[in-house]
Amino acid sequence: MNLYEWALSKGIRPKTAYKWYRVGNLPIPVRKVGQLVLVGDLKTQPSISKSAVIYVYGHINLYTTFITKS
Repeated sequence: MNLYEWALSKGIRPKTAYKWYRVGNLPIPVRKVGQLVLVGDLKTQPSISKSAVIYVYGHINLYTTFITKS
């Protein structure tokens, strides 16, 4: 569970929970993964179920201009 979801489930403002995280006063174990702050049991890893669907979006710019020196 991320810090934002945890704060809402406990009736705490997410900003307050983030302040507690920064100073080290959260009452539960936390870990940071990239920019995401995860809270809860650090021993269990979240898993993706076999029925999960992953969508990928890509964009290619076909109108790129190239500058050449003559």
